[in-house]
Amino acid sequence: MSEKRPSFWQSARDVAAVYILWVIVSVVLLFCLIVARDAVTAVFRLITLDHWVIGAIEKFNLFILGLIGLVIVIFAENYLREGVPAGKLYKRFAIFLGAEAVSYGLLRLIQDLAWRALPSVLK
Repeated sequence: MSEKRPSFWQSARDVAAVYILWVIVSVVLLFCLIVARDAVTAVFRLITLDHWVIGAIEKFNLFILGLIGLVIVIFAENYLREGVPAGKLYKRFAIFLGAEAVSYGLLRLIQDLAWRALPSVLK
């Protein structure tokens, strides 16, 4: 039996769709990482008020979150690309975007709670 291969234009459309969706996932991830950095900094401001420690935590946090972001971006590209032959590209995109939206919401909640608690610590 001969297997029907997709045309050049269909393959090009699929590749373009994968990378456009990957860029969207990456941009949303960048926003999540920025909020994560602020949330971690706010939590550590509750724990310690030493500005030297906070500075070191911010720098180390940026490095760790950068590595985590790199791993997630590489995983997202592979995950989306493998969804094309299975016909699940948009479903996988929605799953990834939903996970990022939930993460963003939780991180914003942590950040807001920590900043609201901070003035009571300073009193």
